Amino acid sequence: MSTYSIFALRVFSIALFLIFAGQDQLFGQQTRPGPPDPLRFEEEIAEFEAWDAKNTSPENALLFTGSSSIRFWNTADSFPGYSVINRGFGGSQISDMLHYYDQIIGRYSPSLIILYCGENDIASGKAIYHVFEDYLGLLEQINRDYPQTPVLFISIKASSSRLDQTERFAAFNRMVQAHSRTSRLLFYADLASPLSKNGRPDDSYYREDLLHLNDRGYELWNERFGAFLAQLEENGVFTLRRDE
Repeated sequence: MSTYSIFALRVFSIALFLIFAGQDQLFGQQTRPGPPDPLRFEEEIAEFEAWDAKNTSPENALLFTGSSSIRFWNTADSFPGYSVINRGFGGSQISDMLHYYDQIIGRYSPSLIILYCGENDIASGKAIYHVFEDYLGLLEQINRDYPQTPVLFISIKASSSRLDQTERFAAFNRMVQAHSRTSRLLFYADLASPLSKNGRPDDSYYREDLLHLNDRGYELWNERFGAFLAQLEENGVFTLRRDE
């Protein structure tokens, strides 16, 4: 598989910005706000470190990381045929993932890295272009440490609690999806569309807060994502299924 170069990432970022720049109402403010304080996650990250200090992490695992959609996903039970590591922490933005990169990504040896990120960033008011730049920065770090490891992005979902952000979420998803076509190491899984009905979020898949998925929502994700994983494995993207 070919790697994705830092230069190519930046060129693609600029090209996408020029394509979408006319949609000012989607991009919001163009000044970059300072990142939120990553220390608000100290306790959650310390729990990851404590677990890792006492346990041996599986080699060639599926590594899930990102915000609450990953944190609340019972990935180990949902995909029993695979070795799984879940390093989601709720409310996180990509800047937090970069700050804690060594604790949530850099210390493992995954066969596939699965990302769900960007939703909280955009909902906080950040311009889509700036969020996409942060995403590229995360890919750059992953590429430096894991130049042959595929990375899969799960599309960020719309929800009734963030209905005003629907178009901005969709625009970000389109940017990431387009970028995923530039490398055989990058993949995009659309798990957002199945959660909508008649162009609006289907609340039956969400908890009472109308933000986080309920059991029914994750059952749908398990079905769709499980099929996607099986297809990737069949195509030789990764090999890690256990025999037991």
